[in-house]
Amino acid sequence: MPQCQMVGGQQSKQNRTPSPQNAKRSYNYDAVMRLNNIENCLIDMKKSRDDVIKNIDQVLEREKAKLALEKEKSSSELRLSRYRAEIADQNKALEEDRQRINSLRENIRLRRIALEDARSRYQTGNEYLEESHKILGRAREALFVTTSKLCARQKELVADLLTIYPIEQVQSENFSFKILGVPLPNSVFTGCDEEQVATALGFTCHLINMLAYYLGVPLKFPMTPMSSKSIIRDPISTSLSSSRHIISHIQGLCYRFCNM
Repeated sequence: MPQCQMVGGQQSKQNRTPSPQNAKRSYNYDAVMRLNNIENCLIDMKKSRDDVIKNIDQVLEREKAKLALEKEKSSSELRLSRYRAEIADQNKALEEDRQRINSLRENIRLRRIALEDARSRYQTGNEYLEESHKILGRAREALFVTTSKLCARQKELVADLLTIYPIEQVQSENFSFKILGVPLPNSVFTGCDEEQVATALGFTCHLINMLAYYLGVPLKFPMTPMSSKSIIRDPISTSLSSSRHIISHIQGLCYRFCNM
């Protein structure tokens, strides 16, 4: 490179002072030397280029493994960061799953406790039910026995009432009866003794009242048996009118209504 600069300086000097004799020639010594110097410069530059290329190749060859490691390192760091992010997400999801599992376990535990409590109540209820069935069976037996005794007793009482107040049909007339030997006309009181009819109705009132009491049958019209002065109350008229009426005993073959 210095030679090239020197030749260039000489060329510039000769150009400033050209010789008439040299101008006629196609070449001279300086031109040949200049060309030689240029060729040498090109050769040197080529060698320098080759040396630089060789050095670069050597550096690249020497640093090739390191560059590969750096590249692999950066790639590994990128994958590692991605894996760490995925691990963080998985840990978060795992923690949520653990919390959900713990919540489900707690719910299962509470349900198991409730189920055990319900099973205990069910067993207790079954025991009570079995005991109640036994009590019900005994009560039914007692009810059956009591009902049988009650029916027998009712039959006895009805038989006693029929003995006390015997009812007989009058043979000479249809639908005419006698109670305790006293004639009881069938709604036709013409020609009948008022006292006998009132007495027969009083016996009938007493008989019906006792039958209702013994048989447990409620009467629509409450009765107050007082022989011929018996009273039958009419509660229906009470709801239909403001005044309360009482059906009294028969006198003069007609009903007497008394205001309370």
